[in-house]
Amino acid sequence: MSFTTRDTLNNNLRKGLGTIFFVWLGILLGVSFLATPVKFQAPHLTLPVALEVGKVTFHLLHKVEWGLLALTFFLAYLAKVDKKIHGSMLILGIILALQNLWLIPTLDLRIDAIVTGITPPPGHFHLTYIVIEILKLVLLGFIAFLLTWHTLDHCEKRKIFIKKL
Repeated sequence: MSFTTRDTLNNNLRKGLGTIFFVWLGILLGVSFLATPVKFQAPHLTLPVALEVGKVTFHLLHKVEWGLLALTFFLAYLAKVDKKIHGSMLILGIILALQNLWLIPTLDLRIDAIVTGITPPPGHFHLTYIVIEILKLVLLGFIAFLLTWHTLDHCEKRKIFIKKL
């Protein structure tokens, strides 16, 4: 494979990778920051039912996120992305592991208690989950930006953009 062909392939892989991160960002915004809060505003939806729906939704979201993470690591390997992107993706993997191994099981126990009529003691777990989701959102945006900016590196558009600054 020639140098030019390899550069073009890497550039296309980075564009695809950036697109996946933007789609992931949109999924996260839609599920965590739009659909979830809105469901609790439905006047005829009881809290236990809303929590059970949320539990199922977030379990599915995390399965999708693990799939997206695996896909992006594979594409990042093929595209030979730089260390900033690999490091950011590693942090993203740590966040997902933290959520899946600690926060989701803890929140599941609280949901199960509420559904059975028990009021669990106050805890910081839900707020922690929200903060981590915000961190994940920022990280996804950062990675997508880096990949998009990098693909502009070889384009005339970047030169024009920099001249305007």
